[in-house]
Amino acid sequence: MNLAVLARVPQLGRVKTRLAAELGQQAALEAYGQLLAHVAQQLRHWPGAVTLWSTPCLEHPLFDQFFPSCGRRLQPQGDLGVRLAHVAAWGVQQGDGVLLLGADGASVTPELLHQAAQALAEVDVVMAPAEDGGYILLGMKQVHSILFQGIDWGSPRVAQQTRQAASEAGLTLWQSAVQWDVDTREDWLRFLRMTSG
Repeated sequence: MNLAVLARVPQLGRVKTRLAAELGQQAALEAYGQLLAHVAQQLRHWPGAVTLWSTPCLEHPLFDQFFPSCGRRLQPQGDLGVRLAHVAAWGVQQGDGVLLLGADGASVTPELLHQAAQALAEVDVVMAPAEDGGYILLGMKQVHSILFQGIDWGSPRVAQQTRQAASEAGLTLWQSAVQWDVDTREDWLRFLRMTSG
């Protein structure tokens, strides 16, 4: 099972923009670095291949530090749906399915990844929905382009629209418990509490 991690190159003003509106751009950049480190830690024992898909370039010292043994590929141009569809198609071609994961998924755990991979043996699509209405993980054994079309990316309707698209296409879907990511100051404080224990 291939794991594709989608990341933005850590650049001031380019990452965690909602968080930056509350904490400032420098604090948001530093937070993004900590989230990258957290996700990388959760992937340490992943049994399959891990590929880091970044934009707008491939190189950054934090990628070298946290993802030293991962393959790297450049995300294509286009909206999030175009990019996700491209990464999914590449991952499926490499083996027995792909899990798409955001590089800043605060609540991702090895257990969640294991559950999703196991579930994908029985269903067409797996998803880890998030509290904000999006998702932090999506997986499939074959490319289902409908899951990336007509989605209001960045809105609280993403997970629901994805569920609806899967249903309309007759795809079986497994969903994890609701997850969360870091978009606001409260989210960030939650992450700090979680990781300081």
